[in-house]
Amino acid sequence: MIGIFRSAGYYAFHIGIGDSLNVIVFVSNGVVVRGVVILLNFAFDGTMCMEALMRLQMWRSCVLTQALENLRYLRTKGQVQQWQAVLSLSLKRTFGHFEQPLPMSLDLGIPPLALQQAKQLCLMHFRYTYGAPSIMLARLYALRVANMMASPNDGMEHRIQRAYAALDMGALYPSLAPLPLSVSGNATKHKEKAYGRVLKTRVSEVWRQAVLRDSPRVTDGSPPQGRMAAFVNRL
Repeated sequence: MIGIFRSAGYYAFHIGIGDSLNVIVFVSNGVVVRGVVILLNFAFDGTMCMEALMRLQMWRSCVLTQALENLRYLRTKGQVQQWQAVLSLSLKRTFGHFEQPLPMSLDLGIPPLALQQAKQLCLMHFRYTYGAPSIMLARLYALRVANMMASPNDGMEHRIQRAYAALDMGALYPSLAPLPLSVSGNATKHKEKAYGRVLKTRVSEVWRQAVLRDSPRVTDGSPPQGRMAAFVNRL
């Protein structure tokens, strides 16, 4: 099923595949500017399609942005898990779709807060050691790293070290080597943004590996059982 809708200067092409897979592609001036895959368990018509996308965009800008703003300052796993539970409930209420939070987060491409916190911490480390090492905060951070053996386990430097391990950065903390050429190259003007894109890719890959590890693919030809298994076999 293919539907074409007009909204906010874009043409939105809604492609329905089966009963659950919905692909939304935004086109402006003949160029694809955005694609969204939604796997919600109800059929979309034109109104529901645009309403769901508007809800997602509003939720991202009004809720998710605020939830991520100071995420790097949470010290314990318990604090992050509590914040994750609140965010998942908000997402459920926004869509009126009360199910397990992980499949819905996978549907909408919203990584767990633990991985997003790891991304923020690694980006902070990059800023203080490579991007702007001469500012006062960077000098204080360098002192903390030099004396981290004497600092508490929930200190910033220890949490950044654990974030390095969580994202499997391929470097031994506090080293940044080897930096990708897309970051270290002379042609790259905004190196912190470029490193942020590298971290975003790492978050997606680590998340994908974790999902596949917890819900292995079906290899014997039998149909997947349950929503999570069905999603994994689409990856």
